[in-house]
Amino acid sequence: MRNQKGSSLVVVLLIIASFSIIGITLMALNTTTTKQVTKTGEDIQATNVAEMGVVHLKELVFQTLIANKTSLKPSNIQTILETKLAAINNQTFKVRDGISYTLSDLIVTPTPLNDFANIDKVSIAFKSTGSALNEMFQIEGTIEAPVAAINEFPEYESGEYKYVETDPAYTHQDANTIQSDQYYFANGFTFKSTNEKDVLTFSKGIVSLGAIVTTNAGTYFTINEDAHVYDIQLHQDDGKNALMCVKGKLYVYGPDDPDPMPKVKKPLDCASEIANGTSGIIAEEYYHTPLGAIWDRNEIIINATYK
Repeated sequence: MRNQKGSSLVVVLLIIASFSIIGITLMALNTTTTKQVTKTGEDIQATNVAEMGVVHLKELVFQTLIANKTSLKPSNIQTILETKLAAINNQTFKVRDGISYTLSDLIVTPTPLNDFANIDKVSIAFKSTGSALNEMFQIEGTIEAPVAAINEFPEYESGEYKYVETDPAYTHQDANTIQSDQYYFANGFTFKSTNEKDVLTFSKGIVSLGAIVTTNAGTYFTINEDAHVYDIQLHQDDGKNALMCVKGKLYVYGPDDPDPMPKVKKPLDCASEIANGTSGIIAEEYYHTPLGAIWDRNEIIINATYK
């Protein structure tokens, strides 16, 4: 009887010990799993914060290119970007307490040759280090910004254009003669007529790298083909504006639309517009194409390696 009781006690003790071991093991496993989940979550958060740094850098590069598009040249594109990026190189950006990212090792490498037409892209090497709850994650790579398009004047060709170096300063006498050549004005031109209703007529298209200026209200000039001009400055006096009429496409390459804003009408008869007293700028088609490279945010490429 005693042996049976002793055996039963041993069995009970063994069962209790077994459950205790199982319980301790499960508790240890749960603690380890919790630590693993926490660590994985921190790693993921650090990765996401590092990615925030990459997005920040991409947008800064894009905005810098856009802000300087009319002044960027192969000779200064690297300096402009390096100056902008120097302000954030090795700088830490706080997201919230315990969470931040640092941008570092920013190196600009443009690939221009002689002019905008030969700028292929701009590359910026970078490191973005994310920090979250004492965990760190680093992304290394390059941001490549290719030129999406280039706005520039048509090139001068001797067999196509009559080249005019200085302002010819057209006057009342020129209003009696049709300008029959296709002109390439290196510095723009002025129409200094002293008579109202004078009409300066170009039977072909023109290119004007400088501004076109009229000095008397109520005068007109017409262009019977496409016009590529930097800016248009029509004289205005007591509500009487001069008229520029382009029977074709009008391209303006300055940073701003001309004033007054060009009107579009197609088909266009310049003689009828003059007879009707139309003033301002009118063309069959109008395009504002500021000089310089055009950059497309969607075409900026991120090549990255997760460390």
